[in-house]
Amino acid sequence: VLALLLLFSTLAKIVFRLGLDGAFFRVHYDLDSEAERRRLAGTVALFSALLGSLLFLGVGLGRRALTAVLFGHDQPVASLVTLAAADVWLGSFAFVPLNLLRIQERPGLFSSFAAFRHATNTILKVALVMQGWGVAGVLWSDLIATGLFSLLLLPTLVKNAALGFSFPLLRECL
Repeated sequence: VLALLLLFSTLAKIVFRLGLDGAFFRVHYDLDSEAERRRLAGTVALFSALLGSLLFLGVGLGRRALTAVLFGHDQPVASLVTLAAADVWLGSFAFVPLNLLRIQERPGLFSSFAAFRHATNTILKVALVMQGWGVAGVLWSDLIATGLFSLLLLPTLVKNAALGFSFPLLRECL
């Protein structure tokens, strides 16, 4: 069950991000002004949040059918599919600020956030699995660690992104 859920999560990340994480770098370096770069960050972050939310809603609404496709039945793992999708959804809020840290050449902060996420995830996994949560414990630890990680990165996004939307920049990224 866990292996299939991890495969589902990996494929979901590709769909949720649509290659925007790599495109963000390419387009960012092609732009001439800081205002355009801030607009790009805001555009990609807003689009990613909207798309991720819609896809997560779709997974939530179709979780029984999706679970039946993945596992041949819809109980009791339908809630686990939702947990895996929720982790991917929360992760879609993190890639723009992470890319900004890389662009700004701030490896210390980047590494600190990554270490925090992994340490939190590892501690929670051990604690929840030892408490008998099984696969659900693994997924809850991923979800909680990703949520905290995304919240920690939020100030980086707010500081470096303009609240606005540019269809031409989005089109170029897509």
